[in-house]
Amino acid sequence: MLLEEYLQEIQNEENTNEIAVMTAVTLGMLTVSAFDAFKDFMSKAARQCFALQGSDRSKCMIKMRMEGTKRLIAELEKKKSLCGKTRNAGKCIIKMTEKINKQKEKLKMYMQQFNVITGKE
Repeated sequence: MLLEEYLQEIQNEENTNEIAVMTAVTLGMLTVSAFDAFKDFMSKAARQCFALQGSDRSKCMIKMRMEGTKRLIAELEKKKSLCGKTRNAGKCIIKMTEKINKQKEKLKMYMQQFNVITGKE
């Protein structure tokens, strides 16, 4: 009886590890495309702002960061809706929510920086 219980416990641990790996891979696939789109947007933004000088360049870059971060949040929200198709939907939702909240904090920071530069603070 003990041997059967031990073998069952090992099988459960293997399944848990497999689920953890699959969840990590799925999360990675969901977020990579969103962050790649963000990087592409920011490269274009840098080229647009390059011709400007001084505070105008700073304003331009912060505006672009805010716009890019908003787009990234929207893309992560879309990807979060795909979590229901994963093996561990709860963990996927938690991780995606953490990533979204981190980007929302960055957006607040960019907004504060913009307000300081434009004198609206």
